[in-house]
Amino acid sequence: MSKTKALYRFAMNNYNEPGRDLLLQAIREFEAAESEHQ
Repeated sequence: MSKTKALYRFAMNNYNEPGRDLLLQAIREFEAAESEHQ
């Protein structure tokens, strides 16, 4: 499983937790960084 999929799974499991917006922002940053390295 890719790190991105793991992050998404974590986000979905913790979607109603405090800090959700920060987590989703982190995922966007992570995806942007991953796409630059391909």
